[in-house]
Amino acid sequence: MKKNCDERVVYIPEGKWIDFWSNKEVEGQVETSSDAPLERLPLYFEAHDGELAAAIRKARKEVFNLENDG
Repeated sequence: MKKNCDERVVYIPEGKWIDFWSNKEVEGQVETSSDAPLERLPLYFEAHDGELAAAIRKARKEVFNLENDG
């Protein structure tokens, strides 16, 4: 691991994805820079599954105390 590395380059495959931590939508087939301190991995989920997105947004609020206004 690199010391003092709080950012990682992540490849996002084709499709629409949502960054779990920022709640921002990302259009796929790109490499993007993602905040990634040691205690928080880059995490994206596919936007097309409405039930999954709703469950994840609920977890963001209830478990991680994050707002859903990305």
